[in-house]
Amino acid sequence: MGVARILVVDDESGFRELCVDLLSDAGFEVEAATDGQMALDRMAQAPFQLVLTDINMPHMDGMTLLKHVKARFPSVEVVLMTAFGGLQSALEALRFGAYDYITKPFTREALVATVGRCLEKQRLSVELKRVQEQLIEKERLVKEV
Repeated sequence: MGVARILVVDDESGFRELCVDLLSDAGFEVEAATDGQMALDRMAQAPFQLVLTDINMPHMDGMTLLKHVKARFPSVEVVLMTAFGGLQSALEALRFGAYDYITKPFTREALVATVGRCLEKQRLSVELKRVQEQLIEKERLVKEV
């Protein structure tokens, strides 16, 4: 799969740059966007495995971005971040397909661990699909014999 490409979306430049730096230092290929529309435009130009987005942003909030990402790029995982966490928004995020939800401020270790678990889940899902396709093909060949 190679180096994972991550898109960090946050309207707060300092926090956005911090996330980019932390994830880049952890070995990921990271790009940034200042809002949801810019994120969707970037995703249309190049593939990403993960979108890490703030929830509270002007123009298009993170929950709306999550819905657009899952509709247009269903294999891309989304992790939502917010300084104003609550059970209701966490449950809503998961219901709309987010992999996880993390509350700001978080540690470097927590961020990298969440991203690592997310990408491992994604890798295992791809592997499972590949194995299932191989089994289907084997069954088809056996039926032909």
